[in-house]
Amino acid sequence: MDAQAAAVLDAAAGALSGSVTRTAASVIGRRAGENLIIATTRFSYTVTALLSSCLSFTVRPRGWIRKTLAVAGSPPELVAQVLDAAELARLAALSPLRFDLWANSLQLELRYGTGCPLAAAIDCVVSIAQRAKQARIRRTG
Repeated sequence: MDAQAAAVLDAAAGALSGSVTRTAASVIGRRAGENLIIATTRFSYTVTALLSSCLSFTVRPRGWIRKTLAVAGSPPELVAQVLDAAELARLAALSPLRFDLWANSLQLELRYGTGCPLAAAIDCVVSIAQRAKQARIRRTG
């Protein structure tokens, strides 16, 4: 494990609460009621929230000079509620490699050294996970 991965895991262990489990490449714990896994790879790290969702989306960076975020997902009206302009601006500030919501998890991938504090990335994932849960509740009634 290199120094960047170790620093991310140390920060993750300090940012999570409850019973925190640390492995060689990940930290598992809770923040604001959400179950989170922070995992490291050779060139990046991911912040994953475990949840059940009725929608799915993917967010990818687009453009070489003027970077924007491209959002695709369904159902589009729920994706727009979860990822409104304020959340997209917050997400853009993190400069993600990718951001995906699938049936069982919400995952944000960031490069090491982006200047983004891990706590901001965790807060963003927790906020959007909670918004996705609220959208599911509104949809199912």
